[in-house]
Amino acid sequence: MTTATAAKADAATESAPKADAAQIVRGKEGHALIAEDTAVMAKVLAGTLARLGFSFEIATTGRAAVKMAAATRYDVILMDVIMPEMDGLAATHAIRRLPGDRGDVPIIAVSTKMSGPEIESYLAVGITDVIKKPVNSISLQALFDKHIKKQDGSLAKTSDREVWQREGAQKDELDILNWETMNSYSALFKSGMKGILQDFLMAAPILISEMGKAVVLGDDQKIHMFAHQLKSTSEVFGAETVSDLAARLELLAENGDTKRAAVLYAKLKAAYAATEAVLKKKLVLLQNMG
Repeated sequence: MTTATAAKADAATESAPKADAAQIVRGKEGHALIAEDTAVMAKVLAGTLARLGFSFEIATTGRAAVKMAAATRYDVILMDVIMPEMDGLAATHAIRRLPGDRGDVPIIAVSTKMSGPEIESYLAVGITDVIKKPVNSISLQALFDKHIKKQDGSLAKTSDREVWQREGAQKDELDILNWETMNSYSALFKSGMKGILQDFLMAAPILISEMGKAVVLGDDQKIHMFAHQLKSTSEVFGAETVSDLAARLELLAENGDTKRAAVLYAKLKAAYAATEAVLKKKLVLLQNMG
């Protein structure tokens, strides 16, 4: 970090307001700060946190994030790397200089930039861990399990039962997709959403087929690669069940534990079949709209 950037961070720390945590109504799993200047992404992160049982506040600049972190004890901060006034790295540096537990909060960088040198630069200023956009609830929960301490000081651990419950049982087509997420990304991509959806509907069956071959062969590397691709792309369309199952497969492959991969893959294949039917109807609507 440059001297100028550090100076900006220090100045923000000095000007931060005093804490007023008494007014915060915390979620059952904790209270988070979303540092994100893009309205659509902030909305998606907020929805994901709400589903995981977290209350949250949103800062739209790095400077605001520092002030809010000084005023409130958060259980976790989701930090966009590129923000106005002060970027996420400078904001993290400033938060780490806050006194007491305010400076020890887990800070997870949310970024599309995930090269080795980029991740090293994040960790160098005090970032706790990194997650790639678009964020998936299973991947985010895994990071929370790893880094957020419960009141008794232990780390959380999501059980398989909780994972399966989170997948949910769809009752009708309205429950297949998270339409709020779909509409948020549609607003972001506008007329380009039709082409993106067409590409997904062409690519997803191929990804799933190739993943099935990798599961049969027990190829951890390929399972991880295909699951990661499917997880990220399906999240854009609000296909949370598909995305969550793909994320679970990705984590199993990453840990070299693919004994349950066949069962998860069968669930994923069935979930995609139901999701595909709804997405095709959505594509027809988009095409009819011109």
